Amino acid sequence: MPTLRASSIRIIGFVAVLLALGAIAPAGVMARGQKTLTVQGPFSDPAGTCADLQYHQDTGLVTCSGTTDLQGGLVGGTNWAITLAITSTGYQYGTVSEVFEGQAGKRKGKLRFLETLTIDPQANMVIEADVIGGSGDFKGATGHLTFQGVQQPQFVVTGTYSGKLKVPKR
Repeated sequence: MPTLRASSIRIIGFVAVLLALGAIAPAGVMARGQKTLTVQGPFSDPAGTCADLQYHQDTGLVTCSGTTDLQGGLVGGTNWAITLAITSTGYQYGTVSEVFEGQAGKRKGKLRFLETLTIDPQANMVIEADVIGGSGDFKGATGHLTFQGVQQPQFVVTGTYSGKLKVPKR
């Protein structure tokens, strides 16, 4: 009987992690093909976002969590957690883990995003969001959205988003 080499075991482990995270779909989920949805619309983070703001002196990073309301092509809300570095020039860079719950047209469910965030010294914000999976009608979804907005006092952010989602055909 053949034995598995260490590299094969690592690859199997990596694929298992991707399946568990929803970053790839099991065989058959996309077997019927994909449909591309173009989505766009306004978003806003309400007052009180980042109420749990913490500065971590040991790393120099800032963490917080909050919610976002979306309208337009995606209708619903998100919960997110952010890790942010603030530079001496006033730029802020970070990563965001975010889960959307709502609908796009007649499709309902959850979408999971991993994102990069940049805020310039004038409070202009850009988020590049990769869709890494979903549930409900979004199971096996992939795609990319861009959020652009302006950060206002009390961490209120308003702006627009646009992008494309690939979802299983019904």
